[in-house]
Amino acid sequence: MAQPSARAYLAFLYRSETGLISRKEWWLGVSLLLGLLLLFEMGWLALAPQTKRGLEERALVDPWVLVTYCYVIVFALVLAVCGISFITLSIKRLRAIGRLQALAGLVPLVLFLTSALHWLQPRVNEVMDRFWVWGMDGVLILCLIWTCVELGIRQNDRPEPN
Repeated sequence: MAQPSARAYLAFLYRSETGLISRKEWWLGVSLLLGLLLLFEMGWLALAPQTKRGLEERALVDPWVLVTYCYVIVFALVLAVCGISFITLSIKRLRAIGRLQALAGLVPLVLFLTSALHWLQPRVNEVMDRFWVWGMDGVLILCLIWTCVELGIRQNDRPEPN
């Protein structure tokens, strides 16, 4: 049998929810997604200081500010695509171990809710204590640990059907 091309393999990992993958393939897929997100995060950290200036310091139309906010739009798209890719990757792994495939969206959902709380709490701190954010951080950490242990560490592949 011919070896699939790298492009076809990546399309199988990230764009299709059919099939089964091993622990090694799941870790490979997750590490590629994390590497991409880390690369974009470093770009954001370099551009973020451009967003903290008022009109008295800069012109009304500033090219750096335009570049920065265009980057934010691209970064948001990359985050969404990585979230969807993580879900399709986890669906394949959950199917391989015989678990409920709906759990594949747990980490992206909890990550979204945690991020929303981190954004919201400073704006409404008189009605929302910081403990809510810390509690959601704890839930996120538990979900990440469970996902990594269940999908990437435990050897619980179900046997192949005959």
